[in-house]
Amino acid sequence: STFDGNTVVGALTGTGLNVDASGGSVQADIGTTDFIDNNVGISLSTATTGTLVFDVHDNAVTGSRGNAINLASTSGATGTIDGTIQDNVVGTLGVPGSGSLLGRGIQVATSGGGTANLLIDGNTVQRTSFEGISVINNVTAGVTNVTITDNILQDIPTSRGVLLQTATAGNTINASVSGNQFINVPGPADTTVLRFAEGIGSTLNVTQLAATVAVDANEVDDANGISNTRVSIAGTP
Repeated sequence: STFDGNTVVGALTGTGLNVDASGGSVQADIGTTDFIDNNVGISLSTATTGTLVFDVHDNAVTGSRGNAINLASTSGATGTIDGTIQDNVVGTLGVPGSGSLLGRGIQVATSGGGTANLLIDGNTVQRTSFEGISVINNVTAGVTNVTITDNILQDIPTSRGVLLQTATAGNTINASVSGNQFINVPGPADTTVLRFAEGIGSTLNVTQLAATVAVDANEVDDANGISNTRVSIAGTP
């Protein structure tokens, strides 16, 4: 299915567009649409054996109350997810809460036991209450392969730009994080803007090397143009 060239205006209570694969197979192309003042701008989800293939691109998502772009699989889901979130703009520069009043810019929460293959690339995320981009794998043991590249995270006053977290034993995230820009993102009290959190019994693999004081383009701090002190690590990713 294709959803292209539209304007979706809400009242902070509903979802701008909901794509759900609860059994069966769903393919969705969502592009060049303005999502304005919805609770969640774009919602994508899977359950049971459902498989989802999607491309979310070139959209403007502003005024969301919750997460602007939200991808979730339910506990026990076994289907696969293959998707791209690319070249979207979340929020309006200089307008507080315009990216998300109470949530994140791009949220991925894979709670199922299947495999998700994701590209999050070239997005501009600004003025969110929580992280600009968050990827969490929890509940049922599953695998999330994610590449997060060339995004602009800016004007996020109270949280980090990017979070990756494995929260439950048996879960795995394989991640590559590079080329992202963090502009006017002070971070929480520890001033970090990029966090990797590996839960007990889970696995968080990162393509880039660990951040150190050395200058090395292969290290995750240098690969994202930040100092090693702005990277937060829990566990042993």
